[in-house]
Amino acid sequence: MNLHVLHTNDVHSDLALFARLTASLSALRDALSIRGEHVLVFDIGDHLDRIHPLSDATCGRVNAAVLRALQYDGMVLGNNETLTLEKDHLHDYLRTAQTPVFCSNMTFPDDIEAFADGRMYDLNGLKLGVFGVTVFYPAIMEALGVNAFDAHEAAWRVSASLRNRGADVVIMLSHLGLAVDQSLADEGLPVDLIVGAHTHHFLQASVKRGNTWIVQAGKQGIAYGHTVICVEDKRVANITSKLVFTDRRAQQDPRVIRVTASFEDEARRTLNRVVGYLHEPLRHAQFGESDVANLLCDQMRREFAADVAIVNGGVITASLREGAIARGDLLAICGTPMRAVLLEIDVATLCAFIEAGLALETISKRGFGFGFRGHYIGRIHVSGVEVFAASDPSIEGGRVRVLHLKKDGRVLRGNETVTAAICEYLALSPVYTNLHPARYVYAPPMMRELLERAFAQEGAIEVARVSRVFVDCASEKENV
Repeated sequence: MNLHVLHTNDVHSDLALFARLTASLSALRDALSIRGEHVLVFDIGDHLDRIHPLSDATCGRVNAAVLRALQYDGMVLGNNETLTLEKDHLHDYLRTAQTPVFCSNMTFPDDIEAFADGRMYDLNGLKLGVFGVTVFYPAIMEALGVNAFDAHEAAWRVSASLRNRGADVVIMLSHLGLAVDQSLADEGLPVDLIVGAHTHHFLQASVKRGNTWIVQAGKQGIAYGHTVICVEDKRVANITSKLVFTDRRAQQDPRVIRVTASFEDEARRTLNRVVGYLHEPLRHAQFGESDVANLLCDQMRREFAADVAIVNGGVITASLREGAIARGDLLAICGTPMRAVLLEIDVATLCAFIEAGLALETISKRGFGFGFRGHYIGRIHVSGVEVFAASDPSIEGGRVRVLHLKKDGRVLRGNETVTAAICEYLALSPVYTNLHPARYVYAPPMMRELLERAFAQEGAIEVARVSRVFVDCASEKENV
């Protein structure tokens, strides 16, 4: 017998292309079912991305409603669901989806259909066990109140349990990434198939590692996976897989169109809500000092009562025009779902960190991963201190040397310790290594939520226009 698994992953709220994908997927599902074939359809996480206005304004409920309308057999939560939705919104997302959730390393309220120990299917006498795991980020999940635990331990425990319960075939739905999936397969995890996600790999065919096949279907609705498990005498004889690429000229699935349209008025009201007013534009400079990034920095320092706050300019992607500023404007220029992290740092390390962030080679790199939604990484911005630096022609890469930091007019000593609020990307990205040993805690508000709060602070706009970083200044007054 053959078992067909149709799978999507990492759609990232590309709902227009996804509507074309699902038209094809649904047609295939129907054709296979008419032939009497066994078919299961799963989404492997990151269907949501709050850079999309509808997804942001509804806290993902539009994505959940789409999944419900398409009658998926199950889903896994990705990091965009678990890290960009606070706990109450995450549970609303799952209730709206009304789709079984497979996440064995998370716990959920009783009214959500979740299969912590996996699910057993009886397919004409064949016992099929299915379970799911998602990537575990303990620090931020704890800050958001999301109850999760180690995925590696859960994968071994649940896969062994399903085998002990008599499963002939075991499938793991994994939002862990290809390298982790491969590692688990190499270790001998007792599963036949890993349907993967998270790392956006377009696996054109199933990859076998040991006794386990691995598949993954790219990103953003560009393709879905059609995986066929061939079973003989209740044992897997072979697993084949292919990607079905979305025809961008195809008709959109009317169910997806109806669902997205039903949320448009709600989203419009939310995104059009005015949060502040500018009498003149608030400029952004990707490679110089940005007033918008300074505004965000100031609010981070204010919000968390830190001595200093730091962000990279690439978190912001455009200037703000004069006039009324709405929530949608902030989403347009600050689409990242990142949050702040709080830590203590000595001034010498802070200076080295700022030096790295002022280097042209760093500023001009493309940013990837860790919630980054901009283009170039951009220059470091600070609040709470003034930075005085000098160009260093002896070092390649457009580097500078930080001469000293001043706080309230006083030069800080290298062995002093300060509290810092920094953008999550700066703590996690491999581009910045100075802070990797540091211990930090997460703060729940997202970057653009902090930016919105800044508009409520009297005088904040004027302060944001004041320079803080001075390079090659003879008089400590010239900003470059």
